[in-house]
Amino acid sequence: MKNHIKKICLLLVLLFAVPMVANAQNDESKSKEQQPAVIKAVAPWYPHIAVVAKAEGKVEVKVTVNSKGEVAEAKAKGGFKLLQTVSELVAKKWLFESAKDGVKERTVTLIFVFRLVSDTKLEEVVFKPPYEVELTYYPPEIVTN
Repeated sequence: MKNHIKKICLLLVLLFAVPMVANAQNDESKSKEQQPAVIKAVAPWYPHIAVVAKAEGKVEVKVTVNSKGEVAEAKAKGGFKLLQTVSELVAKKWLFESAKDGVKERTVTLIFVFRLVSDTKLEEVVFKPPYEVELTYYPPEIVTN
């Protein structure tokens, strides 16, 4: 009797688990298909006031992409307010591939990472596909007499 109950329980688990795994795989493949490719990415600049304030960190910008691939809306979350504004402005200049199959809007999260360094005199912009940009900035020295 116990073996019979174990077999029924195992059968029930399999009946429910297999469709869940299949649905999760389908959702994952759909989300990958709906992620638009970047046609034009624009790097942010480091606002002077943010340099003076020593503002650093990551800013995530949620963008709504229309069917033509243009950014219709950009809303920053997280990070310093000084960096959010420039991140939103730059995000609106990005361009993505046009939508297929009648999709009107897609949502993408862009990530902008701002870093101040003192060990190099090189300003560096690194694009990390698909949606991340890292800006490393060397602030000029302030010389006082």
